[in-house]
Amino acid sequence: MVGHGGAMGSASWAMSTEVLPISVRSFGVSFSTSAFSFSAFLIILTFNNGEPSIGLPWAFLVYSMGSVGQGVLIMIFAPETHGRSLADIENYWDAYN
Repeated sequence: MVGHGGAMGSASWAMSTEVLPISVRSFGVSFSTSAFSFSAFLIILTFNNGEPSIGLPWAFLVYSMGSVGQGVLIMIFAPETHGRSLADIENYWDAYN
């Protein structure tokens, strides 16, 4: 849980404030916070039941692969925001509407 919250889990909060336009930011932040809480719940729920059956190393490997998968999805689908203004980011998202 600490690894998830300190690494890939916090990406949901950073992405919503960094990428979303102001018009949908409140919904995006609430959605990303809910997704983070749900994923933390799933990690806690599955660890208690799954770790005794597959062992500790395999449990950590499964969770690590999930974090790697999440990182790959963010790198593919999230636009680069470094050096862009908020207006540039909003124009990026307006192109898809």
